[in-house]
Amino acid sequence: MKTCIFCFALVLLCSVCAFGQVDSVRVWRYADLTYPLGGFSSKSRVQVDFGESSSGWLRSPDMLEDVDGKAVKFKSPVDALNWMSVRGWDLVQSYQVEEDAGLGVRLRYIHYIMRREEWRRRE
Repeated sequence: MKTCIFCFALVLLCSVCAFGQVDSVRVWRYADLTYPLGGFSSKSRVQVDFGESSSGWLRSPDMLEDVDGKAVKFKSPVDALNWMSVRGWDLVQSYQVEEDAGLGVRLRYIHYIMRREEWRRRE
């Protein structure tokens, strides 16, 4: 009787382990942080592009938000990178872009490409 119960428990355990391994796959999720250089404010807003469509009516999906849903402001680009790093993001590459805003005004932005490893359900 003990052997029968042991065999049943072993089969049940193996089936649960095999089922859990089939459903998920490791993927990289990427984000593009854009930080404006210069400006009038001592704390600039970092915009982030996760490559997803926006959701919600009149909502700005490209601003980083804290736990309370308020836009996060950073003192420097390094402050923003540290904030993302704590949340599991790694820096992949950075580059700077300069745009002509008209009337002799040039806007400069620095972009940080970041990635984080995630597990997703296999489709």
